Amino acid sequence: MAQEVQALLPTTVAEPNAPPPTTVAEPNAPPQLELFNSMTKRKEPFQPRVEGKVSMYVCGVTPYDFSHIGHARAYVAFDVLYREH
Repeated sequence: MAQEVQALLPTTVAEPNAPPPTTVAEPNAPPQLELFNSMTKRKEPFQPRVEGKVSMYVCGVTPYDFSHIGHARAYVAFDVLYREH
């Protein structure tokens, strides 16, 4: 029984003092920007309408009370998107 099992196992012959096999590391591609599409309710990869050109429109704050940190949220969020891509 032991001989039958051993016969099924692959055999490798390693040369003494042989270097281990090397693998070539492929360059890492930059991560793809994904945005949440509120119409499809899914994250989708960002694809510009015109290759190599991206534009955006961001509404400003509608002040009706005292200013607060939430007013900066839109500017910070869209600034991050602008700088990321």
